[in-house]
Amino acid sequence: MAATWRWFVRLFALCAMVLFAALMVIFVIVTVNHFGEKQYVTDNVKGLPPVYVITAILIPCCAAFVAGFWMLFYDSFKQRSLEQVETGAPVPTPFAPQTGPSRRERLVAWLYREE
Repeated sequence: MAATWRWFVRLFALCAMVLFAALMVIFVIVTVNHFGEKQYVTDNVKGLPPVYVITAILIPCCAAFVAGFWMLFYDSFKQRSLEQVETGAPVPTPFAPQTGPSRRERLVAWLYREE
């Protein structure tokens, strides 16, 4: 059942990510298509046309949703053992502190090694 839920989350995140990316493309196409047209009442008002303002607001919002769903999609592939789930232990990350020599010490050892 856990595998089914994981795949549901993955598919949901993927579909939502594609939907919001498509909305961004549609907003940009509508805005570019609107360049130079004078068919609306608001086109005679000084300042930016409303289409540009609405697009300027919606594009970053859609981009934030795409980024959020990408992180959800990416996070759904992290493997957690049953013990970690039961105890609530954090998921091991590649950026966890390492034991042993530091990065600088390994670099110095690599630079000065004799072949």
